[in-house]
Amino acid sequence: MLWEWLVMPQGLKNAPATFNSRAVDGKSEVEMHKEHLRRLFALMRKHKLYANLKKCIFGASEIPVLGCLVGRNGVRPDPGK
Repeated sequence: MLWEWLVMPQGLKNAPATFNSRAVDGKSEVEMHKEHLRRLFALMRKHKLYANLKKCIFGASEIPVLGCLVGRNGVRPDPGK
């Protein structure tokens, strides 16, 4: 069975090594995002799942969620609301 930790199992003492090992693999965040999308779309196609492209947002630095904008720097109110 394949699984992934959602928390640091040994506390924060291993966090820098984990981060650095992912940061030096040679792929940019954009390339990784594209690869994840390819895998997602392949799985969706395999299981006959569909997405409404008008409602999809790809490669965004922030996304709207419940009247807020959520991004790398945190959550802020959506000024358009």
